[in-house]
Amino acid sequence: MASGLGKTVTAALDVWDWLSGRSGRVLYLCHRQEILRQAQETFKSMVGPDRGFGYYCGRKAHRRRQFLFASFQKMQGGYREFERGEFDFIVVDESHHSHARTYREVIEYFRPKQLLGITATPDRTDLQDIRGIYGDEVFALPFEDALAQGLLTEVDYHLMADELQNLEILERPIGRVSIRGLNKRLFIPRRDEEVVRIIQQRMGEVQDPRVIIFCQSVMHCDRLAELMPRSYAVHYEISRRRQDVRLERFRAGLANTLLTVDKFNEGIDIPEANVIVFLRSTTSRTVFLQQLGRGLRRHPSKDRVVVLDFAANCERLQMVNELWEIIGAKLTTSRRNSIDGGPKPFKLLDLPQSRFTVSTKQILEVIKAVRSGYTKEVLALQLITLARALGRVPTTDDLRLASKRGVCAHEATFRRTFGSLYTALDAAGLRGYKRGYKRKELVQQLKGLRKQLGRRPTRDDVNQAAKEGRCASAATFLRVFRSFAGALNAAGIRSRAYSYRKETLVGYLHDLTDELGRPPRWSDVRKASRRGVCPHPMTFERKFGSFSIALAEVARLVSR
Repeated sequence: MASGLGKTVTAALDVWDWLSGRSGRVLYLCHRQEILRQAQETFKSMVGPDRGFGYYCGRKAHRRRQFLFASFQKMQGGYREFERGEFDFIVVDESHHSHARTYREVIEYFRPKQLLGITATPDRTDLQDIRGIYGDEVFALPFEDALAQGLLTEVDYHLMADELQNLEILERPIGRVSIRGLNKRLFIPRRDEEVVRIIQQRMGEVQDPRVIIFCQSVMHCDRLAELMPRSYAVHYEISRRRQDVRLERFRAGLANTLLTVDKFNEGIDIPEANVIVFLRSTTSRTVFLQQLGRGLRRHPSKDRVVVLDFAANCERLQMVNELWEIIGAKLTTSRRNSIDGGPKPFKLLDLPQSRFTVSTKQILEVIKAVRSGYTKEVLALQLITLARALGRVPTTDDLRLASKRGVCAHEATFRRTFGSLYTALDAAGLRGYKRGYKRKELVQQLKGLRKQLGRRPTRDDVNQAAKEGRCASAATFLRVFRSFAGALNAAGIRSRAYSYRKETLVGYLHDLTDELGRPPRWSDVRKASRRGVCPHPMTFERKFGSFSIALAEVARLVSR
């Protein structure tokens, strides 16, 4: 269900209908407290405020309330405090994250009568299908359909492309060049001052502008906030209280611009926003639609949303062009006739007066020319050639490295052309990847690897063996057994995580603190584990509940 269509309202209505004539407890799960607060207000307005509402996030733990709104972060450490069948109805917001270990662990623990997943982006970039958790879709309304049907605010989309370094690139043969190389040859960086000038110029053309700007980094966000009057920066380095204050001031009209990095990608409802600015480049369609969706909810104060896209790269240009074409194709005959000569749901515009503008059509033709050689036959031949050079079936990492060297297309090209990397390998006659490993087969692989190594295999050992085609990857073991330690136990290989005492683990962290001169980070412990001087950081998580608790134990020891 596309952003801006009221997924939370739909969920609340579903819960209300289910509770009619029966009693039961409801759990609403999400990964951000901002979303939980908005969801609770929505549920109160739909089912009534007298039902008993509470939070289970941060320092709040209202465990006995009928409607409990919980964060995954809090629930991961405390879900065993609840009975497995304690909640009758569970709603999982932004459910496309559900394949993450922290999410799945919580979801699979509970045994509700009803489990509802809601998301605007069910299709994950890693090809894992959440329908395996929630079942088939009850209702689906893709972003393109919602716009074509007039259910979202009309969009005026301006592609703000940079000046070209070399205009002749559009006229001469491309030759052997990658999309990555094409980006470097076509686009050059912009000056923040010029970008701010253009944004302010466009804001002057919108009545009562409310602007959300997606920046490249926290530093970039703060720098632009200094250049723009009546603006607030909102990101993770600012306290939650200050974030809430700035958000409320923005909604009240005391500021007209919010600058962020990815804070408002998901779940935040700001229907007043009528200008969206992209300064952050992304090749993820999911992230792109989430950010665009912040301005698409209908509101009495606006009749359209203006999008200024400065994140010029080949992928973005093609992404926007495809979106424009799909929406046009999905317009029903009646609706197309009704809007002929009038406003369109998605207008792709040029700005001839801007020095940033180039011919979008020309660039798209160049991109097509670059990718025209990537037929299925050519891609399959590239896989075969790479496999011969490696002496084994190429992995995802192999493809990425080969694409950087210009040997073959990027791994994403194979996924886009064939649907998945597994299908591409099958088409090339390379069946080294298996999607449906059985537990018994994986157990035998671990036993064989232990015998070969003469010791307990680590994740790195498994991944190295996977690259050589001798076993499945560590990710496969995690998916099947839920943890690598669980896989080792199933193979009769006792994980060291279960044999370490807490005192011993604290000693390891204490020694590492002395070595570094500061408390170690997760990455520090992982590097130390690869050197064989410390257990893996996941060991500390399993033993203490979290890595931060383990560090707190070290701090307590030092303070004595």
